[in-house]
Parts: sequence; structure tokens; C-alpha cells
Amino acid sequence: MKNLIIRYLSVFFFIITSACSEDDNPDPPLKYFYGNYNLQAITGGISMDFNNNGQSSPNLLSEIEELQGELTIRMAFTNDNTEEMNFSIMEANVQTEFEGVPIIRFSPLPIRTFVTFDQQKDEFILREQIPSVLENAEFQQIVLVDQLTLDITYSQRMYNYLTDQWLIIPVTYRFVRGLLS
Repeated sequence: MKNLIIRYLSVFFFIITSACSEDDNPDPPLKYFYGNYNLQAITGGISMDFNNNGQSSPNLLSEIEELQGELTIRMAFTNDNTEEMNFSIMEANVQTEFEGVPIIRFSPLPIRTFVTFDQQKDEFILREQIPSVLENAEFQQIVLVDQLTLDITYSQRMYNYLTDQWLIIPVTYRFVRGLLS
């Protein structure tokens, strides 16, 4: 009886160890990033005074909200065989000038993009953007930060009140998946 139990245990451990062997080419886990997203942050690639308050910061979202109030920007990322993203970026528009200094208002510019996700490179590839040409912005990249967070970067024309000049800087929009608030 003792030998029979030892045989059964040996067979059991053999099956367990052979079933748990590592796969030489494991498939990467599937990434699921479709859904509704809320804007969490807008950051400039450098610290600037975006709103003429005398303080420089890379936090463009707080600078805009200080001027115009709370922003509610959302993104819908759908996969109906098109992998389509609909969102807005904030565009700096000159309303008027006062003593040679522009008065800037930030307006949402709706964008529609069609992308493909490359599993091997773990990156998004832009296939098409509508409008295809933006006057003051150029698409740079979309980064999947984690399963819930996407960073979308555009090079954008922004005015720095500290240096009194227009600059083209990278502006990153961070969207976090969740319920629409």
C-alpha cells in the first residue's frame, strides 16, 4: 500500500511539474484599452507662463482652468473595426492684443483619429486624423501608460508670457479610463 501511494504521488508530481513548464514563446497578454476616458492632465514639455499670471509651470491644465474655469474633456475610444479615438486638444487663440501683448483664450479643438495597436512594439500607429492638418498642432504619439491610462502628445504653438514669445512645445494630454463624470 505504501509503494502504491508513493507511485501515485510520483506520477502526480511529474504531471504537475511538466504541466507548469515555461513556454519558450509566450503570447503577450491581450491589452484592452477601448472605452470612455476623462482628461486627467495637460502638461507642457517645458515650464511656461501660459496665462500671464507671472508664474511658470508645466501644468497647462491648471493654467487654463485658472483662466477659464474647470474643463470637462472626454475621449471615446471605440473598436468597431476602426479603432477610433474622439477627443479634443486645447488650442491657444489670440482674442485681442493689449499694448502688444496677446490676450489668449484656449478653445477645444475636436480631433478624430484612427489608430492601430502594434502588440509586438507595444505602441499605437496613427492611420488617419480628422482634420488631417491642424494649424497650430502636429501629432507626435499615443502611449499606453497602463491598462487605464493613455497619453496623447501633440507639438503645439503656445505663448510664453514670461519671454513674450510663441513657442512650439510638446503638450501631453493624459486620459484615464472610467465612468463619464
